[in-house]
Amino acid sequence: EMLRALAPVASVFVCTAPSISRAATPIELAEIAARVVPDVECLAAVTLEEALTLAAQRGSPIVVGGSLFLAGEVLSLVA
Repeated sequence: EMLRALAPVASVFVCTAPSISRAATPIELAEIAARVVPDVECLAAVTLEEALTLAAQRGSPIVVGGSLFLAGEVLSLVA
């Protein structure tokens, strides 16, 4: 539901995963996203740093969605 809600204003979805073993892989997430919102480009980034770089290259704002684990990792990088 969240992807569909964001799709009208998104230029790209960059999928990554937090550093926990039970997380889905970025490729799996990008494949799911591409099926749910086929009109928006969906990319996979192996690391969070790569995901933020790819997102920044596409412009701003950058919206981070996902688990609290991912949000915590983002905060530690940008704070």
